[in-house]
Formats: sequence, C-alpha cells, structure tokens
Amino acid sequence: MNTIKAKHVYKFTDLAVSLGIIAAGIILSIIIPELSGLGVCIVLTGLCILPFLKTGYRLPGKKGMFSLKDYMLPQECKAQIADYIEGRSDTLELNPLRQGGMVLEIYYIKGEPQMYAQLFDFSSGICQAQCELTQISKAQFTTLAKYNLKL
Repeated sequence: MNTIKAKHVYKFTDLAVSLGIIAAGIILSIIIPELSGLGVCIVLTGLCILPFLKTGYRLPGKKGMFSLKDYMLPQECKAQIADYIEGRSDTLELNPLRQGGMVLEIYYIKGEPQMYAQLFDFSSGICQAQCELTQISKAQFTTLAKYNLKL
C-alpha cells in the first residue's frame, strides 16, 4: 500500500497568529522603548514559529485545503476497518475494550462533505498503510469516530 504524501501548507489562521505575534513585538518596542528588548524577543518568537506552524494539508490530485483528524483504533480489527473504509462492508462493530495500534487519518474540508481516510498500522513500530486513501461519507466518519480509543 502507498502512503499518501500530504503536503503541509499554511492556513490563514497560521499566518494571522505568527504575524500577530510579530506585530505585538514591534508595537511594544515602539510604544514602550524601555521594553524594546522584550519586544525584540517577541518578534523573534513570531519569526521562529512561522516556518513550523502549518496546519493545512494539500492532497495530491484533490482540490482544496484539508484539515487532519487522527483516530486510534483497535489493531485486532484492521481487516474489518479497512473493509468498511473501502466500502466492501456496510456495517462496523468493534469491541471498544481492545488495545490500539491502528491510526486512522481523516482529511476533511470544514463545511463540505468531501472527506478522505487512510488506515495505518503502527503495532510493529513501522508505519504501514492498510488501505489506500479513500473517500468516505459523513455516516462512515461518524461510525469510525465513535470507536476512537482514548489514550
């Protein structure tokens, strides 16, 4: 199975936070010259977080900017979960008391029905895709979300 290489991109809120911190540092340095050292530290903080604060995702071949939601699911049920995601099964019944080991990544655009999911197995310490990136419905998302294991 191929893992999808989702590209991290800036969302408007990411840029607004970083630029807001930079602006606050500059304004502090201008308004209160005695605190210009603190203002410079605040500006540097804003500049340092700018390259790392990317919460949006672009999927190859898909239009729009996606958000990511991760769910931990029981590893013993990977065949059932993969069949449900890929549409080979209409129902999903899992024992919620089982151990984790599977991570379900769901990429979505807020306010739109367009959602994509991919299942990964981390039980062996290596990330292995268990199914291809598949478009899922809101009903499938709701069913999968109710089996999320709490850590």
